Amino acid sequence: MAVVSDRMAPEIVQPFWAAPQSGEFITEAAERAGTYRKKGALWLVAAGGVSKPALSAHFRLKSELVAAVLERRHTRRTESLQAWVSARMDDPRQRMLAVFDWLADFYVEEGRRGCAFLNAAAETPDPGDPARQVARRQKRWTQDFLASSPATRGWTTPERLGSQLLLLIVGASSPMVVEGDSEMALEIGEQARRVAAVGLDAATSRLTVPVAGGSQ
Repeated sequence: MAVVSDRMAPEIVQPFWAAPQSGEFITEAAERAGTYRKKGALWLVAAGGVSKPALSAHFRLKSELVAAVLERRHTRRTESLQAWVSARMDDPRQRMLAVFDWLADFYVEEGRRGCAFLNAAAETPDPGDPARQVARRQKRWTQDFLASSPATRGWTTPERLGSQLLLLIVGASSPMVVEGDSEMALEIGEQARRVAAVGLDAATSRLTVPVAGGSQ
């Protein structure tokens, strides 16, 4: 009879007679385990209900599994951000600023350990590491999402604003993690929102809007 440790998570453990474990099952188990990257494959096998043959068949390297976990989070994170922004504001300017409300809410609800993408990048100095590539893609997606906002319509360099707002997001994330307090996360998010509003308004005021007929 197979012995199941009481440390195992029942909801993600498959019995030995179950169908072969899929890559999706292993990725989900690794994501739920949370600390897999530090504890390694043996811990995932023992605590996550993952078989060694399945783990080896789907992921040759630990970094490949970490990248798969980050891909899941990237999909979930982008869907969450887009839904949050779309549901709350009709005004393009307010929709862009709502990103900082979403950021604060994320750290209150599930971001106490910080940004998984930044954490992965910090742990993988090799720029070609699969996990670092996903982290880089996630940050670029965020920058492009901000730059493509209707609030930047008519701008000649919207990508610059996207880059600046991304820097503000990353900067606001650090004290949210350090403080580890929900009220502080909301306050920091509000402060970042105000800074973003000042920058957005200043940039908008510099736009030259042509008058009908070509005169200004």
